[in-house]
Amino acid sequence: MSKCTSFLLRLCASLLLGICASGSMAQQRGPISPRPSQPMGQVHTTADRLAWRQRMATRPKPKTGCFAATFPSEQWKETRCATPPKMPHKRPSPLTKWLRLTPDAKVRTLPPGSAVAGNGADIAGIAVGGPINAAEGFFDQTQDIQTVVNVRSPTNQSPGAYALQINVAPFDSTSCSQAQTKTCKGWLQYLFMNDNNGAFAMMEVWLLDFGPTCPGEGSIQQLPDMPQGISWGHSPSNMDCVFDTTTTPLLAAQPVTSLAQLRLRGEAIAGGQDTVTIATPDGKINGIAISDNILKLSSGWNEVEFNVFGYVGGSQANFNSGAAAVVHINIENGTKNAPTIDNAGFTGETNNFNLVPPGCSNAGNPPSIVFEEITLASQSSPACPPAIPAPPPKPQPTPCQQATEAVAIAQTVLAKAQARLSDSTCKGPPSINCIKTVQADQAALTAAIAHKNKVCKP
Repeated sequence: MSKCTSFLLRLCASLLLGICASGSMAQQRGPISPRPSQPMGQVHTTADRLAWRQRMATRPKPKTGCFAATFPSEQWKETRCATPPKMPHKRPSPLTKWLRLTPDAKVRTLPPGSAVAGNGADIAGIAVGGPINAAEGFFDQTQDIQTVVNVRSPTNQSPGAYALQINVAPFDSTSCSQAQTKTCKGWLQYLFMNDNNGAFAMMEVWLLDFGPTCPGEGSIQQLPDMPQGISWGHSPSNMDCVFDTTTTPLLAAQPVTSLAQLRLRGEAIAGGQDTVTIATPDGKINGIAISDNILKLSSGWNEVEFNVFGYVGGSQANFNSGAAAVVHINIENGTKNAPTIDNAGFTGETNNFNLVPPGCSNAGNPPSIVFEEITLASQSSPACPPAIPAPPPKPQPTPCQQATEAVAIAQTVLAKAQARLSDSTCKGPPSINCIKTVQADQAALTAAIAHKNKVCKP
């Protein structure tokens, strides 16, 4: 065997073993999320960043508008807001169903085998002992989340697009005092929108069943402290009034593999601001604030939903098979009382996860609920809080399988070398080298076949 042949065989074997080892490690470890950068010579732990986020959560925002903070600085910095994109304002059908429920039917349970989170089916938390002043949603655990595709229709699909949503339950709002119906309710969504072009945080503010004339129109007075340059719009039914806040400046797109490192927070502070913030893996928090006087959410926010959903317009976030997540919602209301779990949802978007009821309710500071959503039945966890079982290790290829793959690789290499003989680059004097390459690759294939016959004996 020539030195060239021996080298090629060793190269094929090394490539094959590397591919196998890489696949095994990926199966065991799952997708690797980007690691936040940090200054040279300075080491910050995950606990440091969590403590910083908790401190920043209680630090008042400088004013209404957009702002940001970068770890480890504990000062909010005002930033320029961006114009929101045009968003569809059709009322999600779950809201209409929820508004028609009698008070004693507001707490529900999911039917056995309920699947697909969203469009009214989700696991939400109801505060006990007082209204909610803040909620934070994140994922305690994710498993094998590799891809997501936003599906709005069979012909309208966007790889990489998804949204995080904190949705309040419709609530009695004093801003309905001028409504032309008796069924008016306030509703608000805290949103983080992400696609391959970038990401941003914003809020969508609703007055459901307000009537055909919105605040600031005709004889209806505008609500106090409305953001400058923004006015109420009408939903298609012409009975709901809605507006989108401005957004944070366009942030870097967040791949779905970093889902476990994102934290969405919504606040409603009496006499202060309603605020949405998104914490990203790069150690930054970005957000936007409006006055709580617009909806007076702080006095009526009792129930909250958080999850990852389709991007917009009733679309679905479709995750790869094998993906799973443990959803965590902190519900802050000044008590340590464990929230009541409600199987309800308030958005029209969905994902393709299967919910695993009933979820877990935890007393503490802050109180919280935790639940699991999965794509494979084997990922269901009976524990509370859930702990997604690790997948079984992928079987290692046998020596015969490795040798068979080495033959396939050698055949491909030889075929490419033979095809090059007809290229102009192999005409004239260079043809000698091309012929020698074919001969060496042929010898490598012969040796690979001999090795396969040796290790694959019946």
